[in-house]
Amino acid sequence: MPTIATPRPGPAELLASIPLVFSQLGMAISLATLLFTGALADGLPRATASAIIGAGLVAALIGWRSRFDVVVAGAQDVPVVVLLAVSAPIVADAGDDAVATFVVLLALVALTIGATMVLASRFRIGTLVRFLPMTVIRAFIAGTGWLLFVGGLQVALDGPAPLSELADPGRWLRWLPAFALGALIAWLSTTDRVPRWTVGASIIATVVVFHVWLTVAGNRTEVEDGGWLVGPFPPGGRIQLVTPSEIAAVPWSGLWVHTGALVALVGVTVLGTLLNVSAMDLREGGRVSIDDELRVAGVSNMLVAPFAGLVGYHLLGDTTLARGMGVRNRTVPVLVGVVVMLAGVWGGHLAGHLPRFVAGGMLVSLGLSLLVPWLTDLRGAADLPERLLGVAIVVSMGSIGVLEAVTLGVVGACAIFVTRYSRIDPIRLASDGSMVTSAVDRPPADQRHLDDTAPSRLALELQGYLFFGSISRFADGLRHRLAAAESPITSLVIDVRHVTGIDETGLEVLEGLAAEIRADGVDVVWSAVDGLEGRNPVPFPQTLAPDDDRFDDLDLAIEAVENRELASVAPDEPTLGDPAVVAALSEELCDELTTAHFAPGATVIAHGEPSDSLHIVASGWLSVSVDDGTGGRRRLRRFGPGGFVGEIGFHTGAPRSADVIADGEVETLVLDRATWLRLRTERPELALELSDRIVTATADRLASLSSRHTRALR
Repeated sequence: MPTIATPRPGPAELLASIPLVFSQLGMAISLATLLFTGALADGLPRATASAIIGAGLVAALIGWRSRFDVVVAGAQDVPVVVLLAVSAPIVADAGDDAVATFVVLLALVALTIGATMVLASRFRIGTLVRFLPMTVIRAFIAGTGWLLFVGGLQVALDGPAPLSELADPGRWLRWLPAFALGALIAWLSTTDRVPRWTVGASIIATVVVFHVWLTVAGNRTEVEDGGWLVGPFPPGGRIQLVTPSEIAAVPWSGLWVHTGALVALVGVTVLGTLLNVSAMDLREGGRVSIDDELRVAGVSNMLVAPFAGLVGYHLLGDTTLARGMGVRNRTVPVLVGVVVMLAGVWGGHLAGHLPRFVAGGMLVSLGLSLLVPWLTDLRGAADLPERLLGVAIVVSMGSIGVLEAVTLGVVGACAIFVTRYSRIDPIRLASDGSMVTSAVDRPPADQRHLDDTAPSRLALELQGYLFFGSISRFADGLRHRLAAAESPITSLVIDVRHVTGIDETGLEVLEGLAAEIRADGVDVVWSAVDGLEGRNPVPFPQTLAPDDDRFDDLDLAIEAVENRELASVAPDEPTLGDPAVVAALSEELCDELTTAHFAPGATVIAHGEPSDSLHIVASGWLSVSVDDGTGGRRRLRRFGPGGFVGEIGFHTGAPRSADVIADGEVETLVLDRATWLRLRTERPELALELSDRIVTATADRLASLSSRHTRALR
């Protein structure tokens, strides 16, 4: 992927890089301190150096290879918080090898997450993030904020401690400065009243003032022994790669027990990356490939893995901060990453001089920036079920665990979705015989009978995915519709062309419903069932939709119920077309026409060809159809004996607008243009006779259409 050539950064942009560097260093140190505490405290010097180098590597590589004009990347809080929640039993099982086990775990997590990101980008699944339940996502982000807030206070308290210790006056001096600094940073990050560079400046100023006070007071040793600093660390840092001996010391059999939690960690991290990149892409106008950004982040984390660094990706807050300080050159984020890496290599031990309340305050500010917006939105949210679910997720993350909270969120969101979806009317369109008719051209008497009995025929077009809840709603509605009908419903057509699927329970409800209404004398016919079965894992039972009651599309199904209606009043097979039209033609006119025979499936008229003849159906049936745009055919009209085909184009001279296909053995009487022109000059009485027949047939067709439209508008 080629990079974008940019000019050198100006002095203002170079100055803006300073707070970005300190922000990266402070966050890497804070997150490492949050992880390596208690039984893992001996690994903090190495972890700090690795976290700094990893953050710098991610910042430099993503800043260089990203397609965003400016993007700041670095160590991320979300995977750290989740790892902190799932790692406690792993560390407890490791015993004396706790530090080595956790270091290997960090490397394994970074490698797995990186590989997953690369694989996900290859299959182009980045846009799937837009289909995730926002209730779960927002609540998870808020829950992460709560854990960061608590973790920041615990860092200030020099290790894990129950929240009850916050009430101890003897501990106030430890956590109150962290809380105050965190609240200040969070406010500076969101307000427009001060420049954004004041965020980095406030952190730097706090550290400088603290160490000036130590120098003046002369009690540095007392402060170090009292645990007020993150360190001290030995000079030169302890940068090293993960060693084979550390890998061998890991209790792998116990680690596999926690595979589910680690898989959740991977999923949550990939989701966090997608959310951040999606938010940045939205600001860029949707011109950046989310999958490309995911791949860059994945490669970066795979390179961080050997150092056992922290997982990192695009930082939405720091990127916003950089833009707010006027950074427009992609070289600046790369420079920030390089400087951070150099600090990790040669100045890692200096991280030990960071006051714990500053490290904790940065975590508190992150937590507040995630938690406060959610609380604000929650207060104004009108949807009670989603509000309660969000609160449950946050409470679960704080009291039970991350994996359990995510599971609760997904299950709860699905339950809300199913409940709401079941309330959506599965009927896309309901029409009686006056609103929807078949494309069959019928004799006037038959058409009048169908018009008179139109209310007795009902067509329902269903939509969406049908399951027990939505099918039950449909069944109750149909029973009410049948009972409340002004005239008895004798035929019911159910079209499933727009149905995406039906579960097994839904089919059982449908089967019982069909048997019930058939017992009441309603003829039930199905449309597009075979097409649905092709995409539905559960087949339609024959008792629900027998072969004789299945039709490929709605038009054929409507034709079937119309034929059955006509057969109920005239026991002979319903007439398609009007043979009387052919019989009424004079012998002289018939002598001028030629006879054509067509085999089943033969093309009588092809779309686009010249309109140089017209056909009068003598026997058989013709169907007029067009391409429906999906590779299938849409029938526009069906003509039987006496039907005129191609007369419009024949008179206007326009090319054929549709295909005409023989449904079976067909015989037609054909009039070509040359004969027509000759009749108009030599035998005008025959031309007039044919014109009268065409006008009469067209008038009957328009009268029937007008009658149906009038009924439909009532």
